[in-house]
Amino acid sequence: MSTDRDAQVWKEGPNQLELKGKSKAELKNTKGNIRKFNKKNNNRYRINTKKNTYLIITMILLNFMTPNNNMIECNQNITLKIRGPGFSDVLGPTDLFYSIYHPNCTYINGIRNNTITNRYYFNNINNTVKLVWYNPITKCRGMFKGCSNITEIDLSNFDTSKVKEMTSMFKECIQLTSINLSNVNTSKVTSMNSMFYKCTQLTSLDLSTFKTSSVTNMNAMFAHCSQLSSLNLSNFDTSKVTIMCIMFSECSKLTSLNLYNFNTERVTNMTSMFSGCKNLEYINLQNFKENSSLSINSSIFNKVPDNIVVCLNQNSNKILKEIKKINCYNLDCSDNWKIE
Repeated sequence: MSTDRDAQVWKEGPNQLELKGKSKAELKNTKGNIRKFNKKNNNRYRINTKKNTYLIITMILLNFMTPNNNMIECNQNITLKIRGPGFSDVLGPTDLFYSIYHPNCTYINGIRNNTITNRYYFNNINNTVKLVWYNPITKCRGMFKGCSNITEIDLSNFDTSKVKEMTSMFKECIQLTSINLSNVNTSKVTSMNSMFYKCTQLTSLDLSTFKTSSVTNMNAMFAHCSQLSSLNLSNFDTSKVTIMCIMFSECSKLTSLNLYNFNTERVTNMTSMFSGCKNLEYINLQNFKENSSLSINSSIFNKVPDNIVVCLNQNSNKILKEIKKINCYNLDCSDNWKIE
């Protein structure tokens, strides 16, 4: 049996093999029940192999023997660490992975699974899950929302170059302690609303590689990250952001925030932006510029320490009014200023 060498294995299933070619004629020598199942999707074909297991073996051998015709390698993947006291649901209570993100295959503790469902279960404490996609993901809204058993996420091999929305991407990942975002491409992202909301076990986040020049919404981005003590936002471009309300609300372990580079010219809502940051000693807002439409429905500095030092431009009248409610602010402190 032979197969045109331009055809590629597209996807494996328990009883079928899918091929991709330029035309049906290219696959004319392939034995099996070939039928075109998507005319608009690069001339893909499905071959029924339920009664022809020999086809699968031949195709695998063919791809190993033909260097320029290898099985399609994953161009992106996410590795997760899962922990649970008993049977644990990897993907949380939602159906998002099944209906929207649906990976092409998974590796659960090193074993490949081609039949994808929205839930997987384990009976041991530590597990590794790799989710694999052959095509770029275009949106990440709520991607891991409510996945309460995930402890580590590695996105270093995940292609987000086409993603425009990361709203609630890690929202309520309450056991998440480590996340690798070093290669994540955020250049097209317009919304980071609630992106890390209630990640209550995260202690540090380095987002210095994030490109945020297209982002307009940072509402509640880090709200209720109650263990977060280190946050690097040194390269954030906020020139298009309009909403920053409760952005750092209830980040009770933060002691300092350097937002020197923040451009707030377009921000219209800062309600409770730092509310509940009860250990915040120093905050640099030196380049904050006040929008004439700025709304502050509840104090920006509600429940912060009385002796907090705030560096702020004197032209920010509405924010200055908020500062008068607390005991201390300083217009001339340097970036390296520390409370003694």
